[in-house]
Amino acid sequence: ELGARSGELGGAFWVLPARMWDQLLLAGAALWRVANFRNYKVWHAAHALTLELYRATDSFPKREWYALAGQIRRSGGSIPSNLAEGLGKAGEREKARYLNIALGSAYELDCQLLLAHDLGYIDSDRYKTLYRDLLEVRKMLHGLRRKINIATSS
Repeated sequence: ELGARSGELGGAFWVLPARMWDQLLLAGAALWRVANFRNYKVWHAAHALTLELYRATDSFPKREWYALAGQIRRSGGSIPSNLAEGLGKAGEREKARYLNIALGSAYELDCQLLLAHDLGYIDSDRYKTLYRDLLEVRKMLHGLRRKINIATSS
């Protein structure tokens, strides 16, 4: 196969020998599978937590919709969103940066959930469940950060 193929790959237009083009496409597909945020358990756990946060804040008083309820939803949603964005980055340092932002949002959420519980907006059972799920997400985020830090120091 000496024929050339052309097309867009990685945001650039390429003209390459057919065999090389096929190898690049296979390599790109393998990289996509590795970098796809949906392949990470931590993303699924953070996404599930965010869904629960939306359900939990549905019953907040109207005066809190744009205050505490909104803060909880934003910080909770920031965790899987920053994970997805960071895992889509090519460099390990960029991945680590977004992972640190996700961790910061997780700690922010911890404070907001405690406040919501102390104000009586979230009952004790629901708070314990949300807090347990948040701790699990944080634990996974710290583990992923360790893996990324090892990769950046190598």
